[in-house]
Amino acid sequence: MGEDRKVAKEMSDKLRLENWSIVAGSLTAASPYVPPEARLICLQGEVYNHPNFPNGTDVVTSFVRGVEGREVTTYSGSVYTLGYPNPEFVEWCKKEGCHVPTENEPVIIHTTQ
Repeated sequence: MGEDRKVAKEMSDKLRLENWSIVAGSLTAASPYVPPEARLICLQGEVYNHPNFPNGTDVVTSFVRGVEGREVTTYSGSVYTLGYPNPEFVEWCKKEGCHVPTENEPVIIHTTQ
């Protein structure tokens, strides 16, 4: 297999989230006494290339552990490549004065390691 085809195959096999948004993790959503940097968050969106779900299935990830560019790692060990965010989420971010996802900086979160 040529190197270009190998890279394309690896890219197509990666987990991908489209039409995604950030949602509060259930352990911290109900508590007003958790500072923002300690809140656990998840991502919700349409998953592709997941071994357990058909492409386009709406899922909520496990808690986000880290972000590097467009790749998000969860506590379960999954690594998702982020596609386009949910347009309603983008509008909500603008309205609330939150970080608006961009191509270069889709997610800015505080995580605990």
